[in-house]
Amino acid sequence: MMRGVPIIQPSPGLARGSERRPALEIRHLYVHVPFCASRCGYCDFYTTTGSGERVTRDYFRALDTELSRVAEREETPCALRTLYIGGGTPTHVPDRLIRDLIRRVRDRIGLLPESEATIEANPDSLEPGALEKLREWGFNRVSIGVQSLVDGELETIGRTHSSATARRSMARAMSAGFESVSADLIYGIPGQTMESWEETLRTALATSVDHISCYELTLHPGATGFSRLSGLRSARGPCDDEIADMYFLANRVLAEEGDHEHYEVSNYARKAVNGGHRCRHNMACWEREPYLGLGASAHSFDGTRRRWWNVSSVERYTSIITGGLDPVEGRESLDECQISCEIVMLGLRTASGLDYGWLAAGPAGSLVEGWIDGGLLELRDGDSRVVPSAEGMLVADMMARELAGALEPTPTGEMPAASPPDGHGRPEDARASSSLYERIYRIARRIPRGRVATYKQLSCLVGNCTPRVVGYAMAAVREDCGVPWHRVVNGRGRISVRSDGEPSRLQRVLLEGEGIGFDSRGRIDLESYGWRPGESGSPEGEGLRGAD
Repeated sequence: MMRGVPIIQPSPGLARGSERRPALEIRHLYVHVPFCASRCGYCDFYTTTGSGERVTRDYFRALDTELSRVAEREETPCALRTLYIGGGTPTHVPDRLIRDLIRRVRDRIGLLPESEATIEANPDSLEPGALEKLREWGFNRVSIGVQSLVDGELETIGRTHSSATARRSMARAMSAGFESVSADLIYGIPGQTMESWEETLRTALATSVDHISCYELTLHPGATGFSRLSGLRSARGPCDDEIADMYFLANRVLAEEGDHEHYEVSNYARKAVNGGHRCRHNMACWEREPYLGLGASAHSFDGTRRRWWNVSSVERYTSIITGGLDPVEGRESLDECQISCEIVMLGLRTASGLDYGWLAAGPAGSLVEGWIDGGLLELRDGDSRVVPSAEGMLVADMMARELAGALEPTPTGEMPAASPPDGHGRPEDARASSSLYERIYRIARRIPRGRVATYKQLSCLVGNCTPRVVGYAMAAVREDCGVPWHRVVNGRGRISVRSDGEPSRLQRVLLEGEGIGFDSRGRIDLESYGWRPGESGSPEGEGLRGAD
């Protein structure tokens, strides 16, 4: 599943209350139905449980009113290309409410004959005949929250259905006549193993579902089960490296061995002409097309720079709508730099990629060239576009952060000029002064074996520096002082100093993507990135010095 949440976080002091949202040509519509039978311990979306019939009925009346207002002030009436009803669990509410909702959307805005109409469902909310009704009402795509096909793992994350129920729901959906059936799966569940994750993947694939989403279990401090799940994962695993291996396993089973294309970091679609089984609604969001969100907590985007979002409360939303006001709680307008950074972030997460000429000519060109050489990015479409590889998608957030730093305006308001690469292919500004390297070196040398330090912690100690600079210094620690180290890559940017073990596939990917190679014995090859250890070998000596 994917919601139209903002990539750039809301800024403080945004307008609230009854200020009207801008008119919008509606092509893509998201409707939030926040009601659930129970709340999952890892869920960070706005949902509510235990709502009575009256609260649910009043909420749908408010949705109807908001829909009518939108249809009335739409500048250019046009039928929808995509409709996505998510939650929550939309199929938890009485059938008639969903039936009437899609009818009113069709009557007041319209659905193109070829439009995609998706509804989310949980396996235990699909009673016999429910899927056939959804298909009859006009939904042609269903997304089922399977999460796991191992009963113990479902119990761990608080799901109320069994693996058998999930398998039946997928099979029924496939036979109900939907154009696309999607299953959501989760990896990184406390106690989950590579074997159990592969069992879930292969079982889901065997049902012939058209689309599979594989999400890493992210534990949010605000979620109800944060403390319990965090404790379980610390005690039972999987660790960060194992979670990364689970990502690669999904890619191997679904894309390399199966018939699904890996078209977004977490999403795989059965191959078809013109990307037939990709989620078109999500693709529209990732490609920054305009979309409108209705309901509590729903987000909207005008396709250029403006975003706004509704209040995150069923009661407040219903009350505001009933009072004749607009439920918009906040809004923001992106500047040119934020727009560029957002385009980069979204492009690095999808198989659509980015315009190579635009990136290569800008201040981030040397970074992009290094990632192409390292296999994180690939040139496609006659070298006109650069797209992330499977390895690149895994570290897309890291690449986006570095590119965003390169794209940030200077204090004068101008975009920074591109740094010419030095003799070893690194941008000139990556070669910090020897004093900075020595400071990083001394601090890193004191990290006990088996302990972990983050880039942020090191940067606070030595001043602002890039992950690449820290990586060079840490490599010197390994060579000068005999301390093997590995860069642990899972989007969290950690450096781990360990006393044993060979680099994992994932660790090699990132290191090689930064121009750091390995010799025949699996050790970091200093020559590959142009630095060598100081002759003294002392942490208090010259430490690291530049190559001739």
